[in-house]
Amino acid sequence: MGCNTVLYYAPTIFTDAGFGVHFALLSHIWIGIFNVIVTVIGIWLMNRVSRRKMLIVGGWLMAITLFIMSWGLMHSAESKFAADVAVLSMVVYIASFSGTWGPIMWTMIGEMFPLNIRGLGNSFSAGVNWTANMIVSLTFPPLLSFFGKGTLFIGYGIFCLLAIWFVHAKVFETQGKSLESIEQWLRDQAAKRAGAKSSK
Repeated sequence: MGCNTVLYYAPTIFTDAGFGVHFALLSHIWIGIFNVIVTVIGIWLMNRVSRRKMLIVGGWLMAITLFIMSWGLMHSAESKFAADVAVLSMVVYIASFSGTWGPIMWTMIGEMFPLNIRGLGNSFSAGVNWTANMIVSLTFPPLLSFFGKGTLFIGYGIFCLLAIWFVHAKVFETQGKSLESIEQWLRDQAAKRAGAKSSK
């Protein structure tokens, strides 16, 4: 979904949009503070609102703002309005991720595994997540050079749409459920699938 590239390379995105280096670096500091504030709000919300709905809404907001940001970056050289739109879209994108997918993903990882393998499952999931983070971050500069600043973010937006489909198809609600009830539900689902396979 490109969240790490936007956070890590925000100054580059600002300068590519036509803003000065001083403004870009100073804005990056404020974006970091903003990111923390929105994350705290997201943590507060996810214990009161459906987590699946938050993921879906967050995915749509990220996809839309990435597409808008792509348009803004494509036209920032000849239009101050387009540059402003690109920066505003980036801020909304960061808020959308930090308030939904960021905290919810880490919470749900801890809820998805049975107690007897929870430590191993959490460790494996965290390792996969940070490996993906590294790959996305390292591939961003060459991909940006190859595809261009506008087109690349369209690709990340498409991945957001795929993430929305994944939540619809595969993710179940955990808000308001105890770890024991989640584990029992998963075991019941596994038993049903095993029974369906054996009956065939």
